[in-house]
Amino acid sequence: MAGGGYAVRVLSDCITRYDKKKIPEMLTYYASKGCTVDTLAEAMA
Repeated sequence: MAGGGYAVRVLSDCITRYDKKKIPEMLTYYASKGCTVDTLAEAMA
């Protein structure tokens, strides 16, 4: 969606994955694609 011009916010503390070691890599990927990566607390502020 970020590639389509939409503002995308990924909540870093609201995602999970079978291999939790890959989560930082996923967040870096999302940020590189133009997504904003925040925590839930940051999004609620």
